[in-house]
Amino acid sequence: MKRNAPYVWMIILFPAGYVTGQDCERVSQLPTLCITTEVHRDDITKDSYVTGSLKILGDDPPEHLYDGGIRIRGRGNSTWRFAKKPYRINLNNATNLFGLPASGKNWALLANHADKTLIRNALAFEISKYLNMPYTVSYQFVDVVFNQDYLGTYMLTDHVEVRPGRVDIEEPDDENNPGGFLVEIDGFAESEDLFFQTARQNKFTFKYPDVKDNSSPHIQPAIDFLNDFENKLHNLLNNPNEYKEKIDFESAVNWYLAGELCGNSDAFWTLYLHKRRSEDKMHFGPLWDFDIAFNNDNRIPNAPYRLMADVGQYFSYQDWMLWFRKDDAFMTALKDRWIELRNNGFREFVLDKIEELADYLKESGSVDKNYEVWPVLNEAVHYEVFLSPSYDDHVQFLYEYMVHRFDWLDKELLGLPTHIYYNVRNEQSHKSVSFAIDDRVVQKSFENENRFKWEIEALPNAFYRLKNAETHKFLSEPDSGNQLIIAEDQPHDRRQQWRITEVAPNRYLIIGRNREKGVENRNNDHADDNPVDGFNISNNGVFQDWIAARQEARWEFVTLHSKLPIKISKFTVHKTELGLLLSWSVTESVNGSHIEVERIDQNGRFRSLTRIMTEGDGVGDYTWNDLSPRNGVNHYRLKLWDLDGTWNYSGIVSDKWDTPASPIRVYPNPARETLTVSRRFDSGGTVKLEVLNLSGQLLGESRIFIPPGENQLPVDTGNLPDGLYFLRLSLNDQVDTVRFLKMQ
Repeated sequence: MKRNAPYVWMIILFPAGYVTGQDCERVSQLPTLCITTEVHRDDITKDSYVTGSLKILGDDPPEHLYDGGIRIRGRGNSTWRFAKKPYRINLNNATNLFGLPASGKNWALLANHADKTLIRNALAFEISKYLNMPYTVSYQFVDVVFNQDYLGTYMLTDHVEVRPGRVDIEEPDDENNPGGFLVEIDGFAESEDLFFQTARQNKFTFKYPDVKDNSSPHIQPAIDFLNDFENKLHNLLNNPNEYKEKIDFESAVNWYLAGELCGNSDAFWTLYLHKRRSEDKMHFGPLWDFDIAFNNDNRIPNAPYRLMADVGQYFSYQDWMLWFRKDDAFMTALKDRWIELRNNGFREFVLDKIEELADYLKESGSVDKNYEVWPVLNEAVHYEVFLSPSYDDHVQFLYEYMVHRFDWLDKELLGLPTHIYYNVRNEQSHKSVSFAIDDRVVQKSFENENRFKWEIEALPNAFYRLKNAETHKFLSEPDSGNQLIIAEDQPHDRRQQWRITEVAPNRYLIIGRNREKGVENRNNDHADDNPVDGFNISNNGVFQDWIAARQEARWEFVTLHSKLPIKISKFTVHKTELGLLLSWSVTESVNGSHIEVERIDQNGRFRSLTRIMTEGDGVGDYTWNDLSPRNGVNHYRLKLWDLDGTWNYSGIVSDKWDTPASPIRVYPNPARETLTVSRRFDSGGTVKLEVLNLSGQLLGESRIFIPPGENQLPVDTGNLPDGLYFLRLSLNDQVDTVRFLKMQ
């Protein structure tokens, strides 16, 4: 594991060790919660509270600590069965513990007993904050002493509830006024005294308002809302926009992405949803219950190579995610969000946070004491995948999982390189995908011919098409039967769209757009000309077996050679003052003619923006500035032309453009002889006015001294040819740019 610079901690002098006397003492540098009850902790149940007292020893100001009465009971489902138990605490007086956002009475104590690192839940909460979820559970690591017995390292967290600083549904003075709600879609809902279900059998419980029996007026509006959402979700192939009216789309994308990144097999088993009173839509979150995430659940074989939407617990809830993934808008937003996050340092943030959290616990002294009381580092207490007697080894396992997961999601959402010809070879038969005279797809012994060469075309929706080099036709599901075909280009035909997912190192499954067909060698036959089928995997049970063990469905993508007449590297895009700047290097050009820059338009199709001729032998660095990017995420690719009139494409690069509100007015626009610029300046001074063409080349400049306030500045445009230009104004640190049109 890479190591950061060491943290500097304030050393606090206090008696350490286990509690042996009548007075509770601080155990480590973490705050200590001293809990006292009249009953033994073994007699605590989940069903009812017992009274007691709590005293917190720590370094926070007194108003952020506590010394007073409480009620306490057990909490959790699977975790309540562990020896180290979690608890729910109800303070007599609402307190802003440790300066956390909410001043509340209700708090949770998470034991994290099945998580040997003790930080998985905390890491998930930090990821939630980074994703800007509507609400993130706040937390503080603590030591717990219960009736003079040291119980170990715990996480004190918010209780998920509606109140200021926690879930915001715009709570009214009168709770009986229907409107907002906080519900939990829960695989354990049937164990509760009162639970409800949607028409599609998704069970849920109310967390707000307090529903005491079936007569509550809040029940039916919530059921109707969820039923309406589910019906519209299941109708998205006919009307893809209806279901979006019922949800906060951004929170849904972020929530799903967090579940996949963390590899949370329980992501769809426990799901919080909240609806604000003023909105007719629900928000996803908060994130909760990540102790068996991050490859800590041995029920999911090869979890680092699995999509949780495929293998997560409980299919009834997982069904929502499968429908989300059928929506092009959702998948495009997911891919765009992933690109945005990775370009803004998300990977580095998460990896650094693992080290920061682990170092904090180790240097506090709490970890060592926890595992003296609970010597389970090398012992499975639940579904742990990895065991070791070393705490550092467990942190390293988590760290390496996250490194791999980021790399895997890059392949899953961004795809394999698209400027390569591949030999698609079956793992079992070692035969390669080709085709027969009638365009039916078969396997054959590989020959170095174009009919065995396939290129990958990445789509904005995180799916892909496979194009044959000889015919320029695309791998496609047939109109009838199982044997796949190659068909003419139909870019919006879902039968030509595939998910290419890595299930082991360089072993891939090829899955149809709607997860109904999976590509495999028929009957695992090793003969030449054996059909390559789209096997029916629409049944979830069949799919689970197929993805886990169907060897004839595993394919290698063997790199053959670059398919480009012009070979490029370092193709990037980034935001500049004037627009989005594309940069690339041509490393080799064999009969290369020119390069076209293409961008996806509002209809999801690539459109040419400009043509750039190669210079000399073509080798060198090139740039082009998109001065009129679309608002939002822009996707670009290069169309690389050969002199013989054929072409191929580069990979796709993307960046986001937010059109700034301009403080400048220009008139008349179009201009003829003179353009007037109106702008308010906070201070006076000399303004520099520069006229630039679309390539960013400076055509002329002037300087004018202005006083503070609103100013009208003349710009001579008489000598400019007709066309589109940029005007840039600079005064001290203020720089603004505006477009204008010159036309006689």
